[in-house]
This record gives sequence, structure tokens and C-alpha cells, in this order.
Amino acid sequence: MPSFMCSKLDVGYPPGGRYLPKSYPNWASVYSCFRRWSRNGTWDKVVEALRVEMRYAQGRGALPTAAVIDTA
Repeated sequence: MPSFMCSKLDVGYPPGGRYLPKSYPNWASVYSCFRRWSRNGTWDKVVEALRVEMRYAQGRGALPTAAVIDTA
């Protein structure tokens, strides 16, 4: 998880998300990047890549292989 997201969680996710470490750019810049990445699909790609890496780290394949069969 990106460290700026962790810093939001550490302080209880304040309204507006304006509490960032002093070493970060101002909140508007961080939010602008987050919003742009959310809209253009970058975050979806990041989540997918992290999911695949976690599955490999756990000794599993990239894609789930379970299936559910309903006999009713």
C-alpha cells in the first residue's frame, strides 16, 4: 500500500484527507494524482499487479482456479 494511503489510515482518514507527512507535496497535488490515476485505470492496474505478486508469494498461480457448481 502506498505510504500516503497508510498515513491517512494512521490518523483515522480525516475528512478531505489533508493530513499528510510534511515530506509529501500539498494535499491538493496528492489528491490530483490519485484522482487522475483512479479515472484512467492506473489504480486498477496497480491492484491487479499486487494481487498477482501476492498470489505468487503464497505459492499460488496468478489466477484463481476454484469453481462453484450449483446442483439445485
